[in-house]
Amino acid sequence: MGIPSGGSAVLEWSIYPVVGDYWDFVNAVRRNWEVNFTITGPFSFNSWFCAKDLQDAEYIKWAKDRNLKIITDSIPPAFTFLQYMFPTTPVEIYNGLIFAKERIITSKAGLYAFENKARAQIVVINPQGLSAADKNMVVEKAVSGGYNYEVRIPSDHIAVLIRQ
Repeated sequence: MGIPSGGSAVLEWSIYPVVGDYWDFVNAVRRNWEVNFTITGPFSFNSWFCAKDLQDAEYIKWAKDRNLKIITDSIPPAFTFLQYMFPTTPVEIYNGLIFAKERIITSKAGLYAFENKARAQIVVINPQGLSAADKNMVVEKAVSGGYNYEVRIPSDHIAVLIRQ
């Protein structure tokens, strides 16, 4: 939650005293929130991994063949960018750019280097949160005393340079 300087917010808390197990608690919350209802089917819990290679038309056909009304999907596996984002101790923060002690995170094309020109592990993340296949989006350049990194990413990608 972001509150502007000088602003305020009111938070409302609910307490659910429940005798019983986990599901007694879940059902008490559902009743209070008025979301305790039956989901009409057919219904499918899907795994992102199972459908990752399907084109949109194939996925639609798969769902129609099963007469599915509702499909839930998981988020992509945690290869994702989160394992490359932390720990992060910010030193400088700009729009689309974080210089941290451990890494540089950017959504901007440009030339980047750590203060001591340290070598970096290069990770480029696409809009789906996965590693981008094109290894030429960040080019490592040996310079006197270390390395610079020329980032050539599209505006919907993120480059993470992790200090080695």
